[in-house]
Amino acid sequence: MILRLLALALLTAPALADTPFDWGFSEGLTPVRTGREASGADCIGCHEDQAERWQHSRHRAAHDNPIYQSGLVDEPSPFCVHCHAPLPEQSAEVLANLRHYVARDPSRGLQPRPRLPEPLAAEGVNCVACHVRDGQILATNADTAEWAPHGITATPALSDGSLCEGCHDFHMPIFEGGSWILTDEIMQGTTSEWRAWRAAGGTERCVDCHMPAGDHAFRGAYDLDFVRGAVAVTRDGRTLTLTSTGVGHALPTGDLFRNLTVDARVDGRWSTVHRIGRTFEEVQDPLTLAWSKHEVADTSLQPGEPRAVALPESAARWRIRMHYGSDADEHRERLTDAELYADLWQGEL
Repeated sequence: MILRLLALALLTAPALADTPFDWGFSEGLTPVRTGREASGADCIGCHEDQAERWQHSRHRAAHDNPIYQSGLVDEPSPFCVHCHAPLPEQSAEVLANLRHYVARDPSRGLQPRPRLPEPLAAEGVNCVACHVRDGQILATNADTAEWAPHGITATPALSDGSLCEGCHDFHMPIFEGGSWILTDEIMQGTTSEWRAWRAAGGTERCVDCHMPAGDHAFRGAYDLDFVRGAVAVTRDGRTLTLTSTGVGHALPTGDLFRNLTVDARVDGRWSTVHRIGRTFEEVQDPLTLAWSKHEVADTSLQPGEPRAVALPESAARWRIRMHYGSDADEHRERLTDAELYADLWQGEL
């Protein structure tokens, strides 16, 4: 009887969609506080399908994926940790290790090596990070409240894009005056790009493309079939045309180092003919001496945009490659080729 009354109360509670929901994100300046334990292990028993899909997602691998771990060696910043291991208990594990985070290998330079285990951080962006606030378990609706072994707070904002914005739209930080502050420079602006696309007539939400039917695998840049479906490639003689199709944001988007290259093979060597993405440079403030990154070019494909690229007359082959790291990442020997890039299309001329 008590459970039925609780379910009725939840079902008849005022809708939360009328006012913006405060997810508690700080663009990486502080951890996300949920008012509940950090591990999502207790969720798995009842939500096996969702947990299985999440286990193979980039959300689960947010902290322990090689690209991020390599970056953390060079920039051991709490700002990065608070997004990739977003809960206080997770961040605490990583921050406790940062002083001892690298080991020097004479053959490969600096290598990530946490001194202490990080079991909570290894869950990355877990169930709690998205589905718990103020100790309440959130779902898009409360239809399951009657049989659930816990209370459920109906939160339609889970699917409106505002939750995604907390981690996928933020400004560039600088360390100044003994603390991290945010600049006016956009570091990642995926949801801002998506909102601009919606204002121009787009209809899909983030979840429609990246979580179809509630799929917790969170399809994205590492799902190569998904990426191939987002770019149409045609060839007319020695001209390739790439067109962004069905994408509600720039392509590539997200991490500032991601880019696509159109490469040509001439005289047995590959060279880049055209680069698609954002380009940044490091700038030092002459007064504070603080270093920051500034965007100097953006050649990303915009929604629906076709881009024609002419290939050299002497080219024998062509390819289109997705790059996940920076040029510096690719010149180091810290990461494997499979971790750094993937070939999406290729052909002969």
